Amino acid sequence: MLFTKNPYQSGKFFNFFTEISGRVHEFSSSVSYYLNLKNVNDSLMNENSRLMISHFSDDKHDSISFPFLKHAVNENQYDIYTALVVNNTVYQPENFITLNKGIKNGIKPGMGVITQNAVIGIISRVSENYSVAVSLLNTKSLFSVKIKKNNTAGTLTWDGIDPSHAILKYIPKHIVITLGDSVVSSDYSSIFPANIPIGKIEEKKLNPGENFFTLKIKLHADFSKIRYVYIMQNKTSEEQQALEQPTESVSKK
Repeated sequence: MLFTKNPYQSGKFFNFFTEISGRVHEFSSSVSYYLNLKNVNDSLMNENSRLMISHFSDDKHDSISFPFLKHAVNENQYDIYTALVVNNTVYQPENFITLNKGIKNGIKPGMGVITQNAVIGIISRVSENYSVAVSLLNTKSLFSVKIKKNNTAGTLTWDGIDPSHAILKYIPKHIVITLGDSVVSSDYSSIFPANIPIGKIEEKKLNPGENFFTLKIKLHADFSKIRYVYIMQNKTSEEQQALEQPTESVSKK
């Protein structure tokens, strides 16, 4: 999972800002949620009620409830934490999601954020009680994904236009693509396990002279209705990232 830029600077000031803005948004989010409860569809209400009762009583959640982890090399490789969305932008070029879990809950930058059935974003900064995730709906973010049926990897990005769609690039033109093919997280991420749902291919385009398709992906997640999420920690990610860092030659001639 890659980012072209880190949109936030590090430092105590920004942690303080995260804490204060998180508390403000938590209050306003709660008020608006209950005032607009009638507008939430029945399926979402049922899911939220079930999650609130059975999953959100504790910080950490049993990973066995996530089907995609059953296919991971080591199912115990991931810790999963529950969180409530207290602020969420959708229509900005660079969108972010504020969550009500922070350092005291074990949350760190670089953790993945998902719903029960979709990738949402990556934690970028934390305070004691809150964290902010870079949304998948961010024009500066790049996600490593693949077409599920043939394991062809590509890069998912957002064009800043439609929050229900993303763009998949770098799929070679010789790959057979069918509209409706599933797109999932790839095997190359140190943040997410493979095969977490992303969306389905809705349109494909191959311009004359180009060697790669440009694919329009209908996202599974409705980012305007996200209320509850899970934060994932790959317990071996630091080991992998350290090993993959370029090393200086130990011998010079």
